[in-house]
Amino acid sequence: MTVETAALGEPIVKSGPYTGDGTTAAFDYEFKIQSDEELQVIRQNADLTETVLTLDTQYTVGSVGDNTGGAITLLDPATDLPTGTKLVILFNGDFNQSTDYANQSQINLATLEDVLDDIVMHTRQLKELVGRSLQTDTFGTVDLDTLRANINTLAAISSDITSVAGLSADVSSVAAIDTEVATVAGISVAVTTLSGISADISTVAGIAADVTAVAALDPAAIAQDAADADAAATAASGSASAAAASYDSFDDRYLGPKASAPATDNDGDALVTGALYWNTASNNLFVWDGAAWAVGSFTAGGFLAAANNLSELTNATTARSNLGLVIGTHVQAYSSDNALLTSPAFTGNPTAPTQTAGNNSTRVATTAFVKTAVDAGGSSAILTTAGTASAFTLALPTSLTNAAGQTFRVRFHLAPDAAATLAIDGQTALALRLYDGAGALAALATDDVSIDSIVEVTLVDEGGTLRAVINRDRTAYDYVDAQINTANILAALTGLTAGAVGTFAFARQNSGAAANFGDTVSGSLIQPTDASASGGQSVLSGTWRCLGQTSTPNGTPNDTTLFIRIS
Repeated sequence: MTVETAALGEPIVKSGPYTGDGTTAAFDYEFKIQSDEELQVIRQNADLTETVLTLDTQYTVGSVGDNTGGAITLLDPATDLPTGTKLVILFNGDFNQSTDYANQSQINLATLEDVLDDIVMHTRQLKELVGRSLQTDTFGTVDLDTLRANINTLAAISSDITSVAGLSADVSSVAAIDTEVATVAGISVAVTTLSGISADISTVAGIAADVTAVAALDPAAIAQDAADADAAATAASGSASAAAASYDSFDDRYLGPKASAPATDNDGDALVTGALYWNTASNNLFVWDGAAWAVGSFTAGGFLAAANNLSELTNATTARSNLGLVIGTHVQAYSSDNALLTSPAFTGNPTAPTQTAGNNSTRVATTAFVKTAVDAGGSSAILTTAGTASAFTLALPTSLTNAAGQTFRVRFHLAPDAAATLAIDGQTALALRLYDGAGALAALATDDVSIDSIVEVTLVDEGGTLRAVINRDRTAYDYVDAQINTANILAALTGLTAGAVGTFAFARQNSGAAANFGDTVSGSLIQPTDASASGGQSVLSGTWRCLGQTSTPNGTPNDTTLFIRIS
């Protein structure tokens, strides 16, 4: 093949520069290489330094031997070519000729062409390097070592050169006054001294008129004025020191506003007796008494002033008048008939605050407090069962415990079966027992306890097994409320109206199936009548229980019997 040149006639041994973005990984090279080692990949860093990348570690080479070149691929473009960097690809062939041609031997033209291509590429490589090298004129006599030393010197003062380039116009101006510059150079020591007080010189220049005026003054008078000014400065310094000491003393005594009581003064030293501070939380002035902070004043609302018309507090009548208080309207006049604090005797219906439930102090217990305590339960409270006739449940108040020896007053909402159990507070169900007439434990029999009966139940340890025992030997008065007595029952019965719940009626059944003893019948099916079943009145209301029996001759019940209204 032939080795081409670029469009402008330059040898193609360099590709780039390419601008890095941290993402692009593939970059073309536009010349033929015989092996991937013949490429050199160089990155220009953001600080203009250069880094040679490593083959197979930072990049790989493709299309080796292709006449039109190929591309390299960065393995980690984010690290090896981030934004702000550049990259070039150079031909970097090995300057060796490893092909041996023997005299009168057969020559492989393709191999020969590769060797010639390498020679051309090496020549281009050298030309590219020379193009980036420092050269002298054809007839120049500059010694290269001297030139290199001068360049190094300039490199060391590159920032100064940049600074001088920025003031090139000033350099030209200086060149026009070279004579004066030489003169100034002769007094360089003095110039250096003036440079050290440049700020003072600028200040003096700003008061040039004053300097001229001072120059016209009498030196002796100036000296005297200076002495007087020095004496005044000394006195002022002493006054300032005294003022500082006075302020420090004041600062140690009045500490200023604080959100909380300070433990030290404003300098971190121990508090002095008599020190003051204003508490911003309580809006009070406090004074240190040597051991603790005490209130040193009162707020505006914390004291009585003459402006409040209370200057004559020694006279109660005048004070009441000043306050606009009228006896009987705003205040109560003293009377010996009023209850005394010691052993008072109340009349009427005095009230008192109701204490919290469970209070066990000497405070007054109102009826509301007592009712709450009674309702909360106790050995005298009546507890009502739940559940079924064979498996009752019972919830205890907090004042009672589920333990042997504990006794409860229980209302059974259903008549217990013979094998009924009682589960207290969700614990294991206990078999119900009762005391027989001899005081011994016996199994429960059907109808021993009727519905809504109030009985006393005691938890008994029977040979290691806890039983719920019904004490049947106790009199009925132990199991009912105090309000249920003969007088109350008679009063309730005599107050009933005909047809009310609990009343009896002779009645005949006018429709429906025959009623047997104990059956419930709707009041709409029976009519009050006489013993001969004649004279039937209007039907009754509610639900009734049959206390006899009716028959149905001719398919229609018409017998008269006794009924009691149950609801």
